[in-house]
Amino acid sequence: MKSLKELAKDNKWIFSFWGLLVVISILNVFNFSFISNVIQYIYYGLYILSTLIILLIIKKSEFQMGNLIITLINLLAMIIAVKNEFVALPLLLIYPFVASKKLNFVSIILSTFTYFIAIIWIVFFLTFGRMNFSINEEIGNIPSPNGAYNLVIISNNQGALGGATITNLDKIYLKIMKYRKLVFYDDWGVENQIKWIDNKSFNIDGHIINVNTKKVIYGDR
Repeated sequence: MKSLKELAKDNKWIFSFWGLLVVISILNVFNFSFISNVIQYIYYGLYILSTLIILLIIKKSEFQMGNLIITLINLLAMIIAVKNEFVALPLLLIYPFVASKKLNFVSIILSTFTYFIAIIWIVFFLTFGRMNFSINEEIGNIPSPNGAYNLVIISNNQGALGGATITNLDKIYLKIMKYRKLVFYDDWGVENQIKWIDNKSFNIDGHIINVNTKKVIYGDR
């Protein structure tokens, strides 16, 4: 049985490519993403596929991971899923592929229990829940004069629960990636008056907001 280090050395190209995707995944958890939705979904597909290939390589080598470590990974997947369930999904592949078969009753019970809880949490509650009970529609975007930032207005329709009109601020990096943060929150259906004052500040319904703000402002209604 080879160690993970030896497997990575023997399969350098796929492990290196996967490592790059993991770095992008970490950025995703902290609100960075590709500007293009098409590229973002291609990345998700490659991330899941490369994770599957690596786990198949590891499984073929008969490498096994301790059940307590698997338990921690399952818990980590549930935490990550709160921010981005697509990033967390590949972590669910680890248990069935490389979980240790050694008989340790307590650790096996823990890893198995947390695995099924993670599946319920990620797949059913987060993925299907977000798809069925909340519809986000981008209804406008207003770039800053220098193009370094973009205000994105989103209609968040939650059906009978109402919804919200959300204004996000995207900071653009190399015209490829963006960092998004929520800056203004109002009732659903409200048409906010939004305009840039200069490259670093903008006006939403009389509220002057700087691009470096860390606060979320709520509408006056």
